[in-house]
Amino acid sequence: MDSRYGNMKVVHFFAFVIVCLGLSSCNKIPDPQFTHSMEIAFDIPPSLNTIETHYILLPNTPTFLNLSLSGNGFQAEDITSIKSQNAKFFEIDQNVNLDFINSIVINAYTNDDEIELFYHENIQFGNKEDIQLLASIPELVDFMSNEFVNIEVGIRFRQFPPANFRAKVELDLSVYAE
Repeated sequence: MDSRYGNMKVVHFFAFVIVCLGLSSCNKIPDPQFTHSMEIAFDIPPSLNTIETHYILLPNTPTFLNLSLSGNGFQAEDITSIKSQNAKFFEIDQNVNLDFINSIVINAYTNDDEIELFYHENIQFGNKEDIQLLASIPELVDFMSNEFVNIEVGIRFRQFPPANFRAKVELDLSVYAE
């Protein structure tokens, strides 16, 4: 009886070692070469309803990616990948509590293509001056390699927004290059 138990321990040990070796041999995701940041300010019109998601179009938003690339010692041909990293939405003039916002989505589009950059659904109640947005997964090289990109901010309200509401989003993108 003891020898069977001892054999099972050996089998479990070798299985554990094989699993550990398999997991440790997985390729590590490379670190980005640098973070590219964009800031976009816009007005939210008064008297928007709480029933639908409202989209604010921000056409021809400059990306300034070439400036960021040259400042970090890279050229456009060096880019291998650009991914959403993090974003923050906030009000810029009146220090407003943002509890009246239920969800936010930030998209980029060119011609007929549209891609989600960041989002946050069912934002929790609480006294907040900014809302951290979650990064979406898609590859952004095709969109960000343009000098200008069209940005669309979708907002769904749980209460009516205050009049004269100015907002800003700060977007951080991870840039991978060779």
